[in-house]
Parts: sequence; C-alpha cells; structure tokens
Amino acid sequence: MKKSKKLLACLMGATILATSLFGGCGGAGYAAGATEGAPDYSQSENKFVTWSMGAVMGDWVMLNGERYYELPNRPAGFFQTRERTQDLKDCNFTMVSVDWSIDKGDYKFFETMLESPGHKVIKDCEELGMSVLLDGGLFRSYTMRTESNFNPERYATAEERVRANKITEYKIAYSENSEELREELKTANPTLDDAAIDALLQEKITEKATKEVEENIEVLTFQYGESDGQYFKDQDHMTRIFKFVLDPILEEYPNVVGVTLVDEPNWKMFPAIREVLISLHAYNPDLYTMLNLLPMTTSGSIHNSYCDGGANMGMVPAYKEYLRQYHEYFGGYIDYIMYDDYPILYSGLLTSFMQCHEIVADFAKEHGYERRIVMQTYDDGNKRTPKLPDMLFQANVAMAFGCTDFSNYVYLPHVNSNGADFPNQEENAMRWDGTKTNLWYALQDMNEELLYYGKTLSNFKFVESTYYRTDMTAPTGWNYTMGMTQGNMTKLSDCSFKMLKDMGGMILITEMYDEANDQWGYCVVNATDPGVSSEVEVTLTFNDYKNVQIVQSLNTTNLALKDNKITVQIGSGRSAFVMPY
Repeated sequence: MKKSKKLLACLMGATILATSLFGGCGGAGYAAGATEGAPDYSQSENKFVTWSMGAVMGDWVMLNGERYYELPNRPAGFFQTRERTQDLKDCNFTMVSVDWSIDKGDYKFFETMLESPGHKVIKDCEELGMSVLLDGGLFRSYTMRTESNFNPERYATAEERVRANKITEYKIAYSENSEELREELKTANPTLDDAAIDALLQEKITEKATKEVEENIEVLTFQYGESDGQYFKDQDHMTRIFKFVLDPILEEYPNVVGVTLVDEPNWKMFPAIREVLISLHAYNPDLYTMLNLLPMTTSGSIHNSYCDGGANMGMVPAYKEYLRQYHEYFGGYIDYIMYDDYPILYSGLLTSFMQCHEIVADFAKEHGYERRIVMQTYDDGNKRTPKLPDMLFQANVAMAFGCTDFSNYVYLPHVNSNGADFPNQEENAMRWDGTKTNLWYALQDMNEELLYYGKTLSNFKFVESTYYRTDMTAPTGWNYTMGMTQGNMTKLSDCSFKMLKDMGGMILITEMYDEANDQWGYCVVNATDPGVSSEVEVTLTFNDYKNVQIVQSLNTTNLALKDNKITVQIGSGRSAFVMPY
C-alpha cells in the first residue's frame, strides 16, 4: 500500500468525510453509530480471489503465429525470475496462471514441467503464498471439440500402432544391453549351442518387451499415439489418464489448485466439456477448473455460438438458452459461472455488458452458482487501455452483481499479440524490461481494494439490482443501460442522487444478503462511464434502522442515520457497501 493511501484512509476514519477521489460517507451532522449490533466481519475467513491470467509465460513473444526469442532490453529468462513473481505478489494477486503449454505428442507431463521455466515460478509462488492455475493445451484440447472424446475404434487403431512400434523399440533397447541375460541363459542351458542361445535370447527379449508394453499400453498410447491417441475408450479410461497426468504434478506442487479448460466455448462444445468435467470431478471434486463462457453481446455473428438457431432468436433469448444448456450439462460438476467482461470501449461502454451482468446474476441466484469474472486490462483495437477508474469500475460492478473471483487479462505484453507489430508495452501492466506501467499500479490499487471489500462482501449473495440515472446529456454514451431492469429493494426505503459536476450520471444499486448472519447490504456504484471524471452524492433512506456500517475504499465506518438517511460521496468507478443495522 502506498503511503498516500494509508494517510487518506486514516483521514477518512478520523473525519468521517471525504470529498477526494475515493469518495466519502456521512458529513456534517452524522454521529458515530452504535457498536452494539454492528456487523463484524473482521474474523471472517471468506475472501475474494484476485488473479492474473497469462502472467508467466515462456521466453518468447508470439507474433502472427511465430515465436520470437530475442527482444531488445529484455534479459534471457526474464519472466521466470523471482523478482517478476514478487511483482505479482506486490500487485495483490492471490493466484497466478502459469503457462503449461506442451507440444502435442509430448505427454511426459511431469518430466516436462520439472524441466520448464515454469517449475521455478510455481515454487516461487508457493513460497510467496500464491496459488497457481495451470494454463495449457491439454485439457483445453479435450474441451474444445465438437465431437465426443470417446472413440474406441480410433483409440484401438492408435493402440495397435503404438504396441507394434514400442515392442520393436523395447526389443532393440534390450538387445543392446543383453550380455548379462545371455550369460544367464548359457549358464542355465549348458547343452545349447550359440545359435540356440541366440534364439532363446530373442524369445526372452520379445517376451520381456511385450510384457512391459502391455502393462503400460494405455499410458504409452496416450503419450505416443499422436492425433489418434487423443481419443479415449470410455469415461473410466479418461479418468485413469487424468490421474496419471495430475498425480505427480499435484504431489510436487501443493499450491497448484486447478487447470484451465477451453476459453469462450460455443454450445457445440458442451458435450465434450462435460466428459472432461466428469473425469476431473471423479479424480478430485475440489479441483479448480476454469471454464470461461462467452459474454452476451449485440454482435449477431456470435449468436449462433449460444445455441442452435441463435441468430434467429435474438440476443437475450439466445444467451439465456446458452446459460440453460450450461446448467443442463455442467450442473453438479461446476459450482460457478464465469465469462469475459470487456466493457471499456474508446467511445464509451459496451451496450450489453450491464444487462449481461444482471442476467447472469439472476441465473446464478436461481441455480446456486458462485460468480467469477474476467476483466479487461488491454487495448485490442477498439478499446482504450484502462486506467484506475476503468479498472475500479469493472471490479465494483462485478462485485455488486455477486462476483467473488476476479481475473485480469492480460498482464505481460506478449500475450495475445497477433498484429502486424509487437504489442505496445504501455498497454500492459509490465514492460519487457521489467519496469511497471501505470496499469500495474492501477491493478495493485484495485486488487488492494477488492481484497479489503472481500472480507465482508464474500459473505453476501446477490439478491436484486436497480439503477438511477439523470437525463441523457453527458460527455459519453448512455446505451450501456440497455435492457436493465429496476427491481424492488427489501430494506432500502428510498434513494436519490446528484452529480457533483455539471454532467449526466448513473448509479447502480444491488441488494445483497448474508443469510448466516441475517444481514442485508447494499452495494452502491458510481456507474457513470469512468472515461469521464465524475463524483456522485447518493442519499439512502432506511426507515427500519438507526445505524449503518459503510465499507468504502479501505475504510469501515459505523454511522447513526439522520432522519433515517445517510449520504455517501462516490468517485469515478468507485463504490460503497452500506449495511443497515
């Protein structure tokens, strides 16, 4: 935490009023609230997860499908140093995605990992108290199919080819080291001549090679079967292979908590994904399996990816069918729902992103799913490189809609770089020489606030959402409220707000409930486009309560209501969590 932020948090606690970037609560006339009956989450063991995707890769940059190993101002092995891993810790990440890409046909997984640069990164993460998610091609390849992973006929063909090749390979190896066996056979058979001994030796070598291959035929076919070998006989066979792959890895790396599956799958991939999930669940039901769905978008070209005939159904019905199939295929094997959230455009905010949050939050509430989100940290051509208000905005909106797991794509400059030129280092959190950009500090601040909020908010579940906005005259577009609904709040009696600058504005309010402690809470977000500096003053009315506890930025304050009301000031992209008691 930077000293300036520590000082600011102290000043907020002392004066119960702030008009800075962070916003503030209360103001003149507000007294400290009663401590008796006040919510207390200081001892809660629940927390948010903050993690970096694509954080640690190899010593290369991918450009137009080619790997480039020599870059200016970057030492060899840059991404695998302890200092770079410490940077992740200092950025307030609690989990790191480590690249685990292994060439097809090279499935000696454990040995490959031990020899890879990522081995040291995982060990460094363990020492620094960070969990690791393995991000690589193995499980992605099985979950991106639009056909079944089970094909006994193709597997049998691969098995026979491997059997023949491996028996021949083992026979050659044993023949080259057979002198001791020859002497044993001569001693045991003194009446046989050399030709007979040679024949007997070849018989024993063939028997030994055949026995060893047959005892390991499933693993050998998996390792050396090439394309045909990537199919399985049945579900149990897949489970056995996953156990073979993961057992030594999880034993060596206790901080590895899971693996990634396919990114943004279409509905045709769901049957194959289910097959993989069944085997991973059978192997270890607590394994973190990252499956990241498509977001809801107005782009008609993607609607057929949601369901059969999606382009003819319209965006919302097609996306709801996508979610329904998700529950049908994965319910019982996945306890969360996650998707990419890329709202920050050059010209404003993505029109459908708020509505998508609302739809997914309602879906998660109905079916008991936790919520995770992937946030945008880069410019891909039509998006601005996020600044601190942009990052806080994404995080606070997601948090308000019930997310407890926040990942950031991307972190280093060589990820997803497929343009005509090397990616702009300033659009990523770190440069190739290891120096930090402004985005790194924005991520650090955002994660710090998320972890502070998480102590309290991770105990709550999303219940309902509403929003308020002024007229449509504003420096940026307002169509990102498309399709949103205004639900009824259970304990919030009334709400009003005003912009502290001469401009249009919007607030998002979500109702949350902690059933274990019978505690209601209201997440109030300055939902004005963070691309324009704004500050909003929100007045909340709670007729049935005398006090509120407010969590805001890095501060928690108990305040007595004045005429059943409380007023909070909230800066660009920021939020306040208000709990009446």
